[in-house]
Amino acid sequence: MSLRNDSYERLLNRRHTVGFMFEWLCRLATLAALSFLLVLIGSILVTAFSPGRGKGLAPVTPQTKAPFTESAPELVFKVSNVSGGAFELKDRPGHRVTAFTSSDLRNGVVQFNHDGRRAAPAYDLKISTASDSDTDSVAYTKVGTGNFPDDPRVPVVGPPRSPKPWGWLTWKFLTSGNSYEPTEAGIMVGLWGSIWLIFLTACMAVPVGVGAAVYLEEYAKPTILTRFIQLNISNLAGVPSIVYGILGFTVFSRMFGIFDKQATYVSLKLPGMSSIDITLPLGPVLLSGACTLALLSLPVVIITSQEALRAIPASLRHAAYALGATKWQTMWHQVLPAALPGILTGVILSLSRAIGEAAPLAVIGVAAQLSYAPGRITGLGDVLQHPDKLIRAPFDRFTALPIQVYSWVNEAAPNFEHVAAAGILVLLATLLSMNGIAIFVRQRYQRKIQ
Repeated sequence: MSLRNDSYERLLNRRHTVGFMFEWLCRLATLAALSFLLVLIGSILVTAFSPGRGKGLAPVTPQTKAPFTESAPELVFKVSNVSGGAFELKDRPGHRVTAFTSSDLRNGVVQFNHDGRRAAPAYDLKISTASDSDTDSVAYTKVGTGNFPDDPRVPVVGPPRSPKPWGWLTWKFLTSGNSYEPTEAGIMVGLWGSIWLIFLTACMAVPVGVGAAVYLEEYAKPTILTRFIQLNISNLAGVPSIVYGILGFTVFSRMFGIFDKQATYVSLKLPGMSSIDITLPLGPVLLSGACTLALLSLPVVIITSQEALRAIPASLRHAAYALGATKWQTMWHQVLPAALPGILTGVILSLSRAIGEAAPLAVIGVAAQLSYAPGRITGLGDVLQHPDKLIRAPFDRFTALPIQVYSWVNEAAPNFEHVAAAGILVLLATLLSMNGIAIFVRQRYQRKIQ
């Protein structure tokens, strides 16, 4: 078909070309996003499973044995501006030397003490004969492992023993507490702190958020007040997390400063348990962090729950009303089960954001270095023998995975970047496990509804 001198065909071909280009643009954007994600995860994996920079003594040997025979002239090596460690004598450990001879190298008297701050040492080297004449001396600048000049007389510094040959994500890392020594640092305290934190956050945020969504969507009349509340909920969903941290510090941690921390406490007595003293204000305890993250999660839970309730067709409600069901029965037995997959999606999104937040916890004053889990619980047997520790845990100090990773990243000591990468993998695994359980529950409810 031809219209206006084939203008219709040209226009149609142009539209197909634009559509094809747009499809490839979206495809390239998806590939770019996946590439960035793979590079990020790959760099974390490489850092977590690399051996790291080792410390300790290593031998110093000649680059070749030919120039160091008994008949060869005696050479003197002078080193200066050494970085990455120090040259020492084998029979005098801890004593730094700046000069040694070829016979010292031949007899294995000299060794290098790596400090672990560099992958390979570097130093200025001057080689001369025993007479130390300037005419026979040769100077090299910044000689190090992998950067040898083409001179067989240059001494070779051996590498130190790797601190973690099989990587840093080990069973010891998962079951040990934190430490200022990277090879001894573990994440158990932060892992249990995050599990407690997300559990208490979910217990507070999910019922309150779903209840508020049900009221605003099903019961509240469209008045100026409800529209104002809805507007503020939408705005709160975009508030930076550090603002919630300041709010939590003022309200939950300090309690507006109305209590004297040295003299005010509440004694909680439960049947069959010893009394539990609760200090007021609460301070940087587990309950303060959970309340702060609950406020952070509430707007997302409310908004997504409202969207899930709006997606339920009105015919389902009308059919329940036609059979004589009350509004509460309709909500409880029909609407909420049908909206549960969407509600769980919102809960997953909100808790996923909460588990990775470090800013609000840092503002509250959560400790980065802690040697015990909340409640001082060490195992299941400890809980069975002392059940009151479960009650003490929300009022105990804690640390969390994001805080520990943040503290490790800021450590100046070497190899802590590998510890931080292992902690990130544990955080990702915890997040994926939590999301996997929630998705499994959602899919199961969806099958029941269908």
